[in-house]
Amino acid sequence: MVSRLNRILQGVRDAILLVSSVLIMGSSYGKWVVEPAHYVLFGLAAILFSLTAINIILLLRKIERKGYFYFNTIVQLPISFILAGLLGLIGIVFLIINLGILLTLRGRE
Repeated sequence: MVSRLNRILQGVRDAILLVSSVLIMGSSYGKWVVEPAHYVLFGLAAILFSLTAINIILLLRKIERKGYFYFNTIVQLPISFILAGLLGLIGIVFLIINLGILLTLRGRE
């Protein structure tokens, strides 16, 4: 069973990630010719956007199984490290929220 605190943390993370990933994709689109690193940045943002959209749907449907939530958070941890290096404070906030989500998912049922 997914706790209320976990749902709140995931909702906050997902809202921030949706806006951030759209902004990152919009700012890196079309710059691929000049700077090939934008391929990677656009790809990471697209992955985050799709994982976040699926996560929001599952949260709204009140799915109680934790499998996807673990998968989503574990996939986002390395991306949070990369974003912490690229974006600074925003990436650190994502990292802390993802760690909090993992801790609350491990709570008792």
